[in-house]
Parts: sequence; structure tokens; C-alpha cells
Amino acid sequence: MNTLKPKILIISGPTAIGKSEISIALAHKFNAEIISADSMQIYRKMNIGTGKLTKDEMQGIKHHLIDVVDFDEKYSVAQFIQDAILAIEQILPRNKNVMIVGGTGLYLNALIHSYSLSGAQGDEKIREKYQQIAEKDGGEKLYQLLQTQDPDSAKKISPNDTRRVIRALEIFELTGLPKSTVAANNENIPYDFLQIVLEEERSKLYSHINRRVDNMIAKGLEKEVLSLYQKASHCDTRSDFICLQGQNRAAVKGIKPRSSAAEHTAESGGVRGIAPKFNTLYKNMSSSSAIQSLQAIGYKEFIEYFNNRISFEDTVAKIKQHSRNYAKRQITFFKWMKSNKIFIHRENETEIEQIAQAHLMKGKS
Repeated sequence: MNTLKPKILIISGPTAIGKSEISIALAHKFNAEIISADSMQIYRKMNIGTGKLTKDEMQGIKHHLIDVVDFDEKYSVAQFIQDAILAIEQILPRNKNVMIVGGTGLYLNALIHSYSLSGAQGDEKIREKYQQIAEKDGGEKLYQLLQTQDPDSAKKISPNDTRRVIRALEIFELTGLPKSTVAANNENIPYDFLQIVLEEERSKLYSHINRRVDNMIAKGLEKEVLSLYQKASHCDTRSDFICLQGQNRAAVKGIKPRSSAAEHTAESGGVRGIAPKFNTLYKNMSSSSAIQSLQAIGYKEFIEYFNNRISFEDTVAKIKQHSRNYAKRQITFFKWMKSNKIFIHRENETEIEQIAQAHLMKGKS
């Protein structure tokens, strides 16, 4: 049934496992362009902390869905699906193969199952209605409503996961169908996906993660993060902040860094020393209503550091720990995903190439 559908190869796996290196080699081999499925690399100005490839590292392979929106803009799964499908339809007429590469399982799962094709676009008024129910009557009331309308989805969603409960109720109201039915309706998916999930021994993966974080620090991650916080708070210099507090802006001028916090400069070019008066700003940044991109691993950990609450070494250790935790969650998610997938060790390059060739060349003369 899938012989007439365009073949699309997905290279996925946990962070720092080597997806980019492998995918670029395959793209050269099979005349492919790459669509990024990384929820953080879509943001401009977030380069070091997201592991974004440089132009030289791309080796002439065209990449899509990198630097799509500014770091202070929101970007949703629905937008990703729309942009990814548009990129696919631009690549195929050029007689190029399509590879989708990334570790954001939510993006990959949504694209594979083409949730956007259900027509269940978001509706803010419907969401607000259910949010008000949750605030007034509690999440339990909301979950009971989901159990009545879509019992199959209710079994898969925690009663405490209010966001997902609301989304399931929203889909039901918009389409008249349970979310479980919408998600299972894959007959109209126009592509034949094969997902390769790269694997590696956990100890080796964790070593790669730690080394990757060290490289990011050496490249200037601290300065990148500070620059983003400055831009987010409309400040021109460290001593001239305009702090965002809700919708109010309060100018804070002439505050100098504490001299006791200036020790981290010689070796890494550190910029620590943000005065405690900026605590409100960074609390705001770490709240659920803060800028979406700055909640990413490698960025959010600097909040306490900039407020002199933890050392630079502890900040780096937190980034490494959070990255390892994230890798563990990714591995779990990829095992859970229902897709045409193959798990393969990252060092089995010959087998990876053979699998890629068999899929991408299927049905071609």
C-alpha cells in the first residue's frame, strides 16, 4: 500500500548520540536534504546551547527548519507539522530524498501520525473554557469529563496532566471525535516513514553528553545565555536593565555587579555578577508564562548562577545532569512511539546505510 508514497527516512535518538554526523553522511550518499526535528534549533540566536551546526559543519547539505522564529516567539507542534510538510513538498519536486533528523519525539510522533490532517486546530476560547473549569472545580472534574467523552485517551493521560486533558477535550469539541480516534486515523498520511532510532551504551552516551556540555561552555554558552536574557528584558548593558514584570516595565539603572562575583572571568571570559535586584526578572523567566525557548536545558540553569546563588561549576553540573535526564526520557519516548522503526547501535554505520538505502530506494528503478 505504501509503494507509491514518497519514502522519508527519520534519524532519531537521544541527545549527543551523533544524529547530525550520521545524517550528513547519509544525505551525501543518497542525495537528500535534511529537515530538522529539534524543538530548540528552530529559534534564532540560540546556537551554542542547542548544538546547532555551523554552515561548514553542514557540509553543503541543505537543512530546513533551523532558525525559523526569534527566540522570544512561541512555536507549536502544529506549526512544526505545517512547516515540515511544506518543506517535504518543496524537496520532493527537486528529485531529492527527504531525511528528518532530530530528537524531539513529540514533533516526530505528531508528524508521523499527521495530527494536523485531522483539522483539529487549536481554539483559544475552548482552551480557556476548560482552564476555567480546572481553576474553579479542580483537575479531577476536568478528568471526569474526559473519561466520559474519550475514555481511551483518559486511560493514557494522567489526571494531573491538565494540559493534555484540556487538549484532548479541545479536540473532541472541535472535531466531534475522541482524540484517540483522530490520532489512530492514519489512512490519509501521504508519506512512507521509516524511523531509525540510534542506540548506545548508557555509560558511553552519558560521557558524550558531559563532553558536549564542556564544549558548549568552551564555545561561550554563558555569554550566549546572558545575551538572550538581556534582549528579553530590553537591556542594552548589564548596568542598564529594563526588567519585565508582567506587563509592567521598570527601569533599573546604575546597578553594578558585586565585586565578589567577578572571579569567573580569566579562564572562560565569564560574565557573572548580575545584581540581586534582577532576581524578579529571572524568577519571571523561570515561571510557566516565561519565554518558551529560555526554558531549554543549558539556558534555564543560568538563572540561579546569575543571581549568585550557585557556583559556575554547579551550573555546569546541573546542565550535564539535566541533559542526561533528558536523554533518558527521550529513550523512553522512542520505545513508546508507535511507528515503523528500527533500533540500531550508532556504530553500526554499514547497517545504518543499508537500511537507509533499502527504504529510500524502494520502488525506484
